[in-house]
Amino acid sequence: MDQGSSSNSNGNTIEMGLMGENNSGQQLLQQQQEDVEAPDVSEEAPLKAADGPPTAATSSAVLTRPTYLTAFGFPRFFASWIIVWYHFYQFQRPSHWGYTWVYFFYVLSGFVLTYTRLTAKDPQKNDQEGYLMFIFHRMKGIYPMYVFSLLLGVWNVPAPPWSDLAFLPSMVLLVHVWRWDLGLEDIPFNSPSWFLSVLFAFYLLFKPLYAGVTRVNRWGLYAIMAACIVWPGFCDRASWRWGYMFFNLYPLHFVPMCVLGMGVARIFAENFYNPDTKKLEIDPTKVSFVFKIGVILSYAIAFSIYFTLEITSELGYNLVWYVLYPLWTLLIYSLAIGLDPLARLMTHPALVWTENLAWPIYICQYPVFAAGQRFVGPWMLENPLARNLTFTAALAVFSVFAHYVVDEPTRAFLNLGKRGHK
Repeated sequence: MDQGSSSNSNGNTIEMGLMGENNSGQQLLQQQQEDVEAPDVSEEAPLKAADGPPTAATSSAVLTRPTYLTAFGFPRFFASWIIVWYHFYQFQRPSHWGYTWVYFFYVLSGFVLTYTRLTAKDPQKNDQEGYLMFIFHRMKGIYPMYVFSLLLGVWNVPAPPWSDLAFLPSMVLLVHVWRWDLGLEDIPFNSPSWFLSVLFAFYLLFKPLYAGVTRVNRWGLYAIMAACIVWPGFCDRASWRWGYMFFNLYPLHFVPMCVLGMGVARIFAENFYNPDTKKLEIDPTKVSFVFKIGVILSYAIAFSIYFTLEITSELGYNLVWYVLYPLWTLLIYSLAIGLDPLARLMTHPALVWTENLAWPIYICQYPVFAAGQRFVGPWMLENPLARNLTFTAALAVFSVFAHYVVDEPTRAFLNLGKRGHK
């Protein structure tokens, strides 16, 4: 945590949740349609840098932009690292709150997959696409890196017990957290992959969910989004505090966060996408002063929660469920609009490129750290800071290797397009 394409209009998110047009615009469109969400994980906000921020001369006019979004790249990269540090380090702050970024990935996955379909250049292809083909296009963006990480995870465990090996088929099929009697710490080989199991459930449900989210009236949509905000907190209390473990079924628990992102995508597309020109038309006059102040306050509230409250406090617990998670919708919406200073900064080419590493960082965290535990020297065990910094550096280097040697070549072979906008 933490934590979603070919030339058709298929969408995929991960990633870890689940993204311009130029001389390689077709490739970039393909990426938008198949990129995960990672962590994909497969599965985004001003667009290419050439569009640039509005000038004083144009700020009162409608800003026309391609539909391809780039400002989500660095937030994915950042969220992947926070989740990694939460899993393995538990640094004081803010990584104690790292699990909250998993919800960001789920909301983003729902947003991207829905947004790519709402802004597809040929919507008829979505209607003609069969159910199995839809799932196939989602999975082919996930499996190459995922299988690679599973193989590394198995290699890292000397003589794994049969109980662990018996778990592999369900992991390969991405159904390993479709049970309510499972603790995430019990998942062998690559426990962070539970994120993908939830995304797979979301993909299976996507078409009926999409039909409902896009057809209901606006007030009905608001009601659905409000219910999605309340539901995960209810599931958490019902399972762990009240003992109704059925609500610990992870797809039941987390898919509503993807639905929340779907609602945000519909509102954004209705406000700013012109189906006649197939472009985003951002009218700054429609972005109210109240919204701009709300974005600033959202960042302030999020950082205040991270740096002032204890993770175990009742106040912190409630603020996370019922304040912080709704703020992810505002953050994603503001990044997509691309007018605030942070959103503009996120379109810098160097920051956009980091999206390439978000997926490898997330999915390879377990095998890299498991290998480190096997081969680490005694001196490092006695020096947690040295160990943590060494493991972080190792994962950073390995993620670059995995991107260029595994992820990018397989995406090219499968005609998925490049993951990051270069």
